[in-house]
Amino acid sequence: MKTLKFLVIVVLSLASLNLSAQKSKKLKANEARVLYSVVIDCEGCVKTLNDKVPFIVGIKDLHVNLEKQTIALVYRKDKTDVKKIAVELEKLGYPAKEIKKVATKGTKEVKGDKKRKKLAENEAEVLYSTKIDCAGCEKTLNDKVPFITGIKDLKVSLDKQTIYLVYRKDKTDLSKISEELKKLGYPVVEVKK
Repeated sequence: MKTLKFLVIVVLSLASLNLSAQKSKKLKANEARVLYSVVIDCEGCVKTLNDKVPFIVGIKDLHVNLEKQTIALVYRKDKTDVKKIAVELEKLGYPAKEIKKVATKGTKEVKGDKKRKKLAENEAEVLYSTKIDCAGCEKTLNDKVPFITGIKDLKVSLDKQTIYLVYRKDKTDLSKISEELKKLGYPVVEVKK
């Protein structure tokens, strides 16, 4: 009989904890939610994010979704903001872009014009294909390539496995650039337009 009473008390306690946990999902006045798009390659990435993100100042809760490639966060507005969190995620090797709510029913979202900047006379552009395995590789390229002599602009695409560069012809050439990329561990092949 004592065992039955004990089990009833345990079950009721767990039920009340569950109800209080559901109520606590409501945001407090100083809290906000943000959703980021993040390149997450595997369960190892999910584990890394789950282990390290809680230590970012102001983070209260997180949910990492490997399938949707997103990380949802609840944070304290008085401790941090959306931009600071994105910087911290990038430091961890996971560049993040905030997913803003799409316009409501009956309106269209208009994206900006993506025209290329006009190149100066002493500048040229090149598109390389290379093996970029994960967000860490993308971060390495974004961190190291700008320091190659003559590089003026850089866009690394994990999805397309490409590196787009604008370089100064008077400072470097394609063979020097490809040699430097090979030294970094990224042998490249030029993509002809």
